Amino acid sequence: MGIARTYLLVFLLSLSPNAFKISVLAEAATTEFTFRGFKGNQTEIQTEGAAEIRNSDGLLRLTNRDQNVTGTAFYGKPIRLRDRSHNNSSAIKICSFSTSFVFVIIPSSPGNGGFGFTFTLSPTPNRPGAESAQYMGLLNRSNNGNQSNHVFAVEFDTVQGFKDGADRRGNHIGLDFNNLFSDVQEPLSYHDTDYRKEDFDLESGESIRA
Repeated sequence: MGIARTYLLVFLLSLSPNAFKISVLAEAATTEFTFRGFKGNQTEIQTEGAAEIRNSDGLLRLTNRDQNVTGTAFYGKPIRLRDRSHNNSSAIKICSFSTSFVFVIIPSSPGNGGFGFTFTLSPTPNRPGAESAQYMGLLNRSNNGNQSNHVFAVEFDTVQGFKDGADRRGNHIGLDFNNLFSDVQEPLSYHDTDYRKEDFDLESGESIRA
């Protein structure tokens, strides 16, 4: 019998219309969906705040040029990531999952943009009291770090926030568990065809596949 379901939160500035895919692999079943553009999929995506699906091109845009705003977009149905073991009813089986998406961060001109975005697993699509800036519309100064959050996030950070030491500008990827203090973080980079490590700017305005 299933015991827990998790919502997937895509917290992006701009998401490419041909780029979001996720697969959840369980022992008995596979849940998989692909969005090749969000136009016509409004009923499957739950947006809040400044987030919108643009009718002109089907892009999912979560923030605008206003300051201190947040936008969130959830897949509209919960996905089961934990289940009871078939061999032992008291044992909990954790499902694996994979995802791939393309995003673009376009900073306001002049100056830099916001603090970035997170790809998040959350037990609920509602984040009451969530703040902007270093809290990225996910948590706030009161609940940041609480074990009861049950939140996992991959942050794509463009500004130094909570004692970020990855690099001078905060241009890094971090793994967050129940808080926005990254447990693990690395400066943003990729490997070219010769497997050489190359730095990359999150605010370059170019499409990035994660």
